[in-house]
Amino acid sequence: MSRLYTVVLAATVGSAALWSCWLVHQWRQRRRRLHNIREDCKRQLRQVTAANHPSCLGRSREEGRARRLARIRDRIRSGKPIRVLSLDGGGVRGAFAARIMERIEEDMPEFVDSVDVFAGTSTGTLIAGLMCMGHSAAVTRKLFDLGAVIIFGLPPILRGWSPFHAARDGSNKNSVFSEIASGAHMWELERYLLAPTFRMHTPGDACTGQNQYHAHSIWHPDCISNFLDAKTGEDNPRHLDLPLYKVAMMATAAPTKFPVYEGFIDGGMFANTPALEGVSAILAAFPEVDISQIVVLSIGTGQIANSVHTGLRRAHWGLFQGFLEKPVELIDGSIEKYV
Repeated sequence: MSRLYTVVLAATVGSAALWSCWLVHQWRQRRRRLHNIREDCKRQLRQVTAANHPSCLGRSREEGRARRLARIRDRIRSGKPIRVLSLDGGGVRGAFAARIMERIEEDMPEFVDSVDVFAGTSTGTLIAGLMCMGHSAAVTRKLFDLGAVIIFGLPPILRGWSPFHAARDGSNKNSVFSEIASGAHMWELERYLLAPTFRMHTPGDACTGQNQYHAHSIWHPDCISNFLDAKTGEDNPRHLDLPLYKVAMMATAAPTKFPVYEGFIDGGMFANTPALEGVSAILAAFPEVDISQIVVLSIGTGQIANSVHTGLRRAHWGLFQGFLEKPVELIDGSIEKYV
């Protein structure tokens, strides 16, 4: 009888070992396929970027400011509406907003060129920034789709399970944003761009203990833009000197998903739908504008099927009774569900 048990045990262990080897083999094959797909997307991204040179590059600070001011003042003089395009956050679901913009452009080819102010939160910052650089909606959608595969296509092995680190280290995001931004700065843009971010108490430079953009150490919302300073009526060098890829990195540093970037995190913490921030920025920079002259198109990233059950056991809303379950998903509650 003991010999039978030994045979059965050996067979069970052997089967488990073979099954484990097969699973590991399948997992490695899958990661190899995903890695090849990501490398192919990197090649395509470089090709698309090289073939579509942004129209904003090479402008001086004075030329960029003059173009932006002339555009708005012409609207004011003629009585035409000032058009604001607001794009919500939502991570990879920004593909929905990018596709919507492409469809609009197919029906109205002049639509993107007619927008005066782009306001984007998180993933919306990237889409808004690309169109503000002069890219068409079709090129923007293509760049976004390729970038999304590179950033999100290959899941991390262990980092995503660690409670002490963000799910991703942000290196792929940094390389993608650097590639598609093409070295553009905020001062070069012909139109106004507003990107809500949240400045943390954590200093931007852990080595020096200082942040190169802020002297304050109190956390607060910070809408990065190329608008004139509402108090002085002059350029704000703290924002204008920023490379566009850094603005996108700051605006997309979603808590628990990506690390804090130079002391900034995702603006979805306070303004996941940035339409109000865009309108407020116009009224602050141009007091002569009447709010009835501003027209806003707000595009979301779809309805999210999230909820937290609040039965009798969770009615007191303790730390472990709801908030820690879905910290980032709580931000999605303010996404525009309809265009």
